[in-house]
Amino acid sequence: VLQYDPSDRYMHILGAVWTDKGFAHADSVYYIGGQKNLQAGLRWIVDRHLNTVIIGDLFERHVFQAGQAVTVEEFIERLLKNDLPSPIQLNEKKRLDNVELY
Repeated sequence: VLQYDPSDRYMHILGAVWTDKGFAHADSVYYIGGQKNLQAGLRWIVDRHLNTVIIGDLFERHVFQAGQAVTVEEFIERLLKNDLPSPIQLNEKKRLDNVELY
């Protein structure tokens, strides 16, 4: 994913940020702020990703873990009932899911 903001104000998904030295590392998400960097940043991404094998767990952080996702039907049903968990509840559930019980 390439996020490009010519005004260099918003990055919606954390990722590698273009600097005057390029991106620090290969990533699944890139951010380029400012039009002057767009061509060089695109060239960097194409050179390192086009026609290459995906590196190890490059996309792992974008995969929902068990308990973090619901079906579309369940989501719509909960939305209509105004029964969606808040982000705080989701983070708490994620934290509790990682606790081992003996």
